[in-house]
Amino acid sequence: MQCSSYCYLQAAITAHAYAVRWGKTDAGKKVNISQYIRRTFDANRLYKRIKGGSAFDVLKDLSALKTLRNELIEAENVEEDTLFQCLRDWGAGLVTQFHVDKKFQAPNRLSYDGRITIEPNKKSGHAMVLVGARKEGDGKCWLLLQNWWKGKQFVEVTLDYFKTSQSVLYFFTQEHNEVHEPFTVTSHNFTEANYADGGDDDTDTDDGEMNY
Repeated sequence: MQCSSYCYLQAAITAHAYAVRWGKTDAGKKVNISQYIRRTFDANRLYKRIKGGSAFDVLKDLSALKTLRNELIEAENVEEDTLFQCLRDWGAGLVTQFHVDKKFQAPNRLSYDGRITIEPNKKSGHAMVLVGARKEGDGKCWLLLQNWWKGKQFVEVTLDYFKTSQSVLYFFTQEHNEVHEPFTVTSHNFTEANYADGGDDDTDTDDGEMNY
């Protein structure tokens, strides 16, 4: 459950875990997020983490692969057939820079249709994981997103709604065999808090360089 603006960390860790399980290897190892932050965040990145960061950069850090190949699709260009094919071929996808409007922040609401309204100078960024999709009898395509807010751990949105989110969707096209060894732990390492209102003011972006 998310207790601060750390969606980019949780989304990256979750997407990587799905990728490792998709490869059916090394499934027992988990990420020690405290150790990861200590080993890779310099002072500037450590300070900036409070307001957000890049989920894609975190996933690159966690991967034991030297290069990370991916299929990048901007939300407005997502097509139904491509979406289903990517889910079949590569499993879960990483969603970054998703704009959170007032409707999405509404407590206890889990289903979203229509379009996202983005007010001038109010662009936000949120990171989630796309874990599935389905098509209704009326022809509507729905996306199932794994989220991190209390009472909204899973939400579903129509493809039309997602297309207006200004987000970026990554599918990772390599088999992930393991977690980067310095960041592994034998059990889950996570944080819980009594976070009553749900939602946050994340800034999940794709800027900044890696610091090893």
